[in-house]
Amino acid sequence: MGVPFKAMSKALSILWLSEQPIRPTGYGVVTREIIKRLVKRGHEVNVMGWDYNGEPMKHEEGWSLIHTGLAPFGAEFLNEPDGPTVIDFNISHLKPDVVISLTDIQNTPHIVRACNRMGVPHISYTPVDGFPFFYGYKDLIKMTHTPLWMSSFGREQFLDFVRAYNSNGHGDENRQDPFLDRFTTESIPLIYHGVDIDVFKPVSQETKTEMRAKLGLSQWTTVFASVGRNGNRKQQPRLLEAFRMMLDKCDNPDEIGLILHTGDPTNSKNMGGWNLPAMIHELKLERNVTFSDTDSNPIHGVSRQDMARIYQFSDCHVSATSGEGFGIPSAEAMACGIPVILPDNSTAPELIGQDSSRGILVKNDTFITGPTHGIKLSIVSVESLAEAMMDMVVNVKERTEMGERAREFAEKSFDWEIITDQFEELFRFSAGKPHPHGNNSVVSHHE
Repeated sequence: MGVPFKAMSKALSILWLSEQPIRPTGYGVVTREIIKRLVKRGHEVNVMGWDYNGEPMKHEEGWSLIHTGLAPFGAEFLNEPDGPTVIDFNISHLKPDVVISLTDIQNTPHIVRACNRMGVPHISYTPVDGFPFFYGYKDLIKMTHTPLWMSSFGREQFLDFVRAYNSNGHGDENRQDPFLDRFTTESIPLIYHGVDIDVFKPVSQETKTEMRAKLGLSQWTTVFASVGRNGNRKQQPRLLEAFRMMLDKCDNPDEIGLILHTGDPTNSKNMGGWNLPAMIHELKLERNVTFSDTDSNPIHGVSRQDMARIYQFSDCHVSATSGEGFGIPSAEAMACGIPVILPDNSTAPELIGQDSSRGILVKNDTFITGPTHGIKLSIVSVESLAEAMMDMVVNVKERTEMGERAREFAEKSFDWEIITDQFEELFRFSAGKPHPHGNNSVVSHHE
């Protein structure tokens, strides 16, 4: 990593904080795929999985799920409001060599506070899905032992922030902070999410045809898939509008289909999405669109093998997303050897290529600014999205070549074994590195 600190070589005790690894959510899968490999390499791993409240449960893979408390993210106070939290207790009891959290940065103040107070390195594995990096995170991120980014986009937003607000930055001099200077010289780590490339893998065209026949979808000669929770950020209505626009220009529209994997398609559980079946009816898409699932409860989620089949019997993955912290569905699709259509925002250029070698980047109409933190997210051009989908229908040879390049990229970039190597190196490095701010690293309750 090009740093002067000596990495630890012993087996490590690791405390991991994120979604429960027994849930098929994105962060749950990421957590489990890494921790089970770390255990095989001889490390001890305990997991504070959000919402788990009970005695330690040793999984057959060798890691343990431990109590997280009733308040979110281990922040529950065990006694008085100024007493220890669950994370305080677990760090004191387990004495881990390193703590890692996989969650949004706004969920980590008590984690940073506990780790710094007890002298345990904390790695904050952080998603960034829009821009700019929120200034309000400054007093937290500057005290985080090791910020870790899951995309080049996220890391660059953070570095833009550092370039503006370090002691020699170009931003408002009244907001400059010398505590950010460390990030102008430190190596800033980046580790992608991964994919099980032995499960998510290409199949032959003959196999695709057989899979569609078993599902009663033989009438579709071109199939698009779109995997993303029915929620505002994913912008499924714009996808449906673009799909309708594309079909209206096709000679044989009944031969083109779209599979939606959205969780609850009616938003009956108030996840911030839409009644997608009603929209499909309004757009007269009933013959062209179907759903692969009907429930947003993650316990009812499909298996990883079934998820792979959704991509495998499809020809292209498409999304109208307004921004992604990483984009696991895109990575899964690419591993299955199909190209991806994405709005040109957040992580899309690095996943499918600025030159659109592994898919198509679609321009955006405008941006919207989200509430509270002022993060900008994009709104994709419906017309451009329809054109990209038409290109995938018409240019079969080019589509196939994009898919082959996507698979090659996935094998090099998303293999869990390679990613576990990267995590193991980072854990050893961070566990042997003093906090850059030493005794000044304690974050108060007011920050």
